[in-house]
Amino acid sequence: MQMRWTRAADEQSISPISPPAQVLTFIRSHPGLFDACSWYPDLTAEYAPQLTIPGFGEELEPVFQRAYQESVCKHQKLRDEKSVFGSSVTTSGLPPVSDEEWIFRDSAFSEYKPDHVAYAYFHSEMFGPPVSPFEEADHLFWLLSQSSSWLPDRIHEALIQGMRGGSMWHRPENKIQKPGRRTEPYLTPSMIQKRKRKFSDGPPWPKMTG
Repeated sequence: MQMRWTRAADEQSISPISPPAQVLTFIRSHPGLFDACSWYPDLTAEYAPQLTIPGFGEELEPVFQRAYQESVCKHQKLRDEKSVFGSSVTTSGLPPVSDEEWIFRDSAFSEYKPDHVAYAYFHSEMFGPPVSPFEEADHLFWLLSQSSSWLPDRIHEALIQGMRGGSMWHRPENKIQKPGRRTEPYLTPSMIQKRKRKFSDGPPWPKMTG
């Protein structure tokens, strides 16, 4: 059944760039998938990060909020214990406020650094199918297009800022590097600075297929 869901998601181009309503329609239309999403909220958050944005999860909102609060409690304990766990990827130098699956439920993105916020949206730490079938350039072009207009402004800007950092970019012959492993940017911040001027008058973003 899981393989059927995966194949169907590929065929319908369900990914982190899909509007939340489209993702929820997909979940509801496959018997057993909603229950699986409720039982495994962390996995759901990895593959459908847009649903974890407050107000976007609809029936899954209580499940996500409970998982987020549990994660906050766990990480507060790490802070109380003066742990350095995860401190290298936060802006405060302390352990993050929550697990990265719940970055987008937190008003301060759980204090993760911008490049880690962007990485968490488009990628996964779990073993399994890729979260997104697209390349980093596709993610950027989507963010610069009107197709991403459903994102709340603060999250849209956070993802743009994260991709400006440089660690999401690399020369074509290199594999994608995780945040913290700095490489020379392949697309420069100056290119991103021009995003609104370049894309505001352009044609509608074409439908992307896997």
